[in-house]
Amino acid sequence: MTDRPHGDDWWQGPDGRWYPPENRPDTGGSTTRRDAAPSPDAHRSLTIATTAALAASAATGAAGALGFMAESGGFEPDEIAAAADPVAALGSASVPLTLWTVAAASSVVLLIIWMYRSYRRAEDRGAEGTTWSAGWAVGGWLIPLAAFVIPKLVLNEIDRMTHPGTGAPPIEERWKGLPTLMWGHWWWALTLTSTVVLVLGLGAVAEQIDSFTMVEQTYRAGLQTTAAGLALWAGSSTAGAVMVWRIGGRLSRKRPGGKATG
Repeated sequence: MTDRPHGDDWWQGPDGRWYPPENRPDTGGSTTRRDAAPSPDAHRSLTIATTAALAASAATGAAGALGFMAESGGFEPDEIAAAADPVAALGSASVPLTLWTVAAASSVVLLIIWMYRSYRRAEDRGAEGTTWSAGWAVGGWLIPLAAFVIPKLVLNEIDRMTHPGTGAPPIEERWKGLPTLMWGHWWWALTLTSTVVLVLGLGAVAEQIDSFTMVEQTYRAGLQTTAAGLALWAGSSTAGAVMVWRIGGRLSRKRPGGKATG
């Protein structure tokens, strides 16, 4: 018995202590089962979906970068002024931008869900001394300014708690100080950089489209800045896809006999 569970199937007795599944009594009235973390198969499916969404985000980001670069060299101010809406005014870049917007939004939503469920599975390995929680995997994205830091700190704990160097559960505090994937660092650095560049580029483009007197040089610079932001986003999504696949693989792996290693 122990003060904390060491697996999905541990049960809590009336004394408040946790017991292994082989000691579960036949009568279940006096015991309560802990809410189970996502199963290995369910987590594997989520990992595949999130990786695919990030790959789509990378592909559409690259296509968008090419579209904006092409538009920067061939736009006509009169056609832009006559366009029915701001998106149509972008000409050859309008379709790639729309596809990227849908793909990027989908990948972010799935990534947040993946982080939440990954943290639940990771802490279920008997980790001690954690700073964050599964709730921060969602809430950390919603706090202004802190959203530039907290999601990466939460991811670092997931990465370390699933590191092969932790050994078999319960991992206690062995996860602390272990290295994190370089892919995670690239993902976060490129995500922050691309977000800033895209805000600047799209802001300049929108301002010129809405202006009665377009400054062609400023509009062209906005298109090219947006292209650079989309290229950086493509790199971020690529690094994110590798990161999710690597960490998700650790949590989806099973021991002989069907038990998940995580």
